[in-house]
Amino acid sequence: MAEDFDVDTFFDSYLGREDVQRALKVEQALAHHEDTEQRQQRQLDEKAVLRESLRECEGDVREIFREIAKTGFVHSVLYHAILDCKQHGIPFSGKVEDDDDFLALFAKIADQQQTKPENVSFLDTLWTDEVLQPRRQYEEEQTKHMDHPPPREEWVPGLSKGKRKLDAGEIRGHLELAERMRQDGNKAFREADYEMALTRFTQGVNTLNWIEGLNPGDTQLLNDLFLLHLKNQAQAALMCDHWNEAIDASKKAQQIDPDDMKAKYRKAFALHMLGRVKEAAEDYKEIIHSPYADRTSIIASRKGLVDIMATYEKNKRDMTEIIDQSVDKKLFSESREESEAPSGPPEDWESEYIKRRFPRPQWADSDSATLSTGSFTDAGETIPSLPKKGGKKGLLQDVSPPKLDREQCLEMLQELSDIYQSEEFERRLRSIRSEADFEEHRILKRLKKVLPEVQKPVLEKFGFNHENPEVNRRAMERCVSYWRVRDGVGDPEIQTASKGIMETIMGDCWE
Repeated sequence: MAEDFDVDTFFDSYLGREDVQRALKVEQALAHHEDTEQRQQRQLDEKAVLRESLRECEGDVREIFREIAKTGFVHSVLYHAILDCKQHGIPFSGKVEDDDDFLALFAKIADQQQTKPENVSFLDTLWTDEVLQPRRQYEEEQTKHMDHPPPREEWVPGLSKGKRKLDAGEIRGHLELAERMRQDGNKAFREADYEMALTRFTQGVNTLNWIEGLNPGDTQLLNDLFLLHLKNQAQAALMCDHWNEAIDASKKAQQIDPDDMKAKYRKAFALHMLGRVKEAAEDYKEIIHSPYADRTSIIASRKGLVDIMATYEKNKRDMTEIIDQSVDKKLFSESREESEAPSGPPEDWESEYIKRRFPRPQWADSDSATLSTGSFTDAGETIPSLPKKGGKKGLLQDVSPPKLDREQCLEMLQELSDIYQSEEFERRLRSIRSEADFEEHRILKRLKKVLPEVQKPVLEKFGFNHENPEVNRRAMERCVSYWRVRDGVGDPEIQTASKGIMETIMGDCWE
């Protein structure tokens, strides 16, 4: 048999097999993107699969493949044959027993390995050349056009716009690779290794997101698997608490299929976890009323919507009292109770930021800048204490003009708003809302410990410089209340500024 063996003729017939061509396309696609380390690791993983599958075969079959499975051209074809068997739910041992041509082919190669191993080595070299040929051609083209821009019809990774169009064979190779990644991801997910599952699904997304078919049929096959990877990526991201990654993957999935309610639910859940409850509620409602939603998504969306609405209803019961009786709620100062004492001085970024941003005006140091101190002003003038209950009527029992005129009051509110909207303090506010589970009364309790020191430099700038912060708060809030509801109508700009501060502080928990 060895004397009649012609390497070139055998290799040509070998490449003519359909299963060999499928394996070759996949290897060519991988060779175009993998580095040496990635290729070595992949081959190690594949060898483990080969060993496991060959153990199921009879002893004489294992003997045939024992040595030749180490060569690249046999290894690749065997591995993809095993994947094909798994996809169709049949054992690899069954394929070997039923496919006489398949076994005879590799028996011939095994015979050459025993009698003339140099023939097998040469076959492996020819296979490697076939695998690397597309990459070499691409590199040669890149060298030719190094001093010239690439032609408009040529697709260059990282430079060309849009997606690269591939023929049916090339698409098949990428689909097989992505399918392997999906199976690996599903296995990791079932084993609760969610980080590994997320890695595999993300690799699948990256394998498919830059290509498209030359015809609608290939493009549809590609989009179906791409959509599956995106939804799996979103689900794995949720399990890893990677909320923004889950939102991005879900949005891309819905670009492919706007009616996919599973993708929309995963986006809604991630939005809910981020505290973006208004957006989450809109998505939940759309899922509930969608004719395309499955029962599981509808039930989960109803539960999410109930959770959001329960929080809103609870907040609404107190919101009017919070706005109209801000003195009683002490939104802008610490509580006098020992249990709600200030937690300490502000962080350095707050002090330095405020000193640079808000220099003290000259008028605040003038003799006329007297300020209330509990029941008396610094000048000794009596000011009635503000009531604890009673709504708007009680807040204006003293209708005498406040310390600040309208322009000064508006300027003070704007500067307070600037502090609250600074990037650093916004992060702090988001943390406070999250720690309070987005429940209003718990947010307010935490804010009482934070806001007094943060706003202190601004209040001192506008003349509220008494050593007792409670006194400064009362005087400041009396000033704001006076202009907000003056003459039963109030100043629109003061009202808008006050409302804006509440929206900034409470975020999505405020309506």
